[in-house]
Amino acid sequence: MTTPTLRALPPSTSFAAVKELVANTPLSEGLRSDVPGTMRPLARTFQDPAIWSAWGHLAHSQHASNR
Repeated sequence: MTTPTLRALPPSTSFAAVKELVANTPLSEGLRSDVPGTMRPLARTFQDPAIWSAWGHLAHSQHASNR
């Protein structure tokens, strides 16, 4: 992630800008692949287009089931 990209993100506690570098915070440490109990695979699953597509059709499915 580049510094301009970091600046474009909303203020959060996920990443920190330290001079011209981007640093992890305790919250983003859980997304690293080299830490025990990492949440990285789950986060990568949530970015899958099939997951987004399924959630995108949720309202239609709910409406169709109420008929």
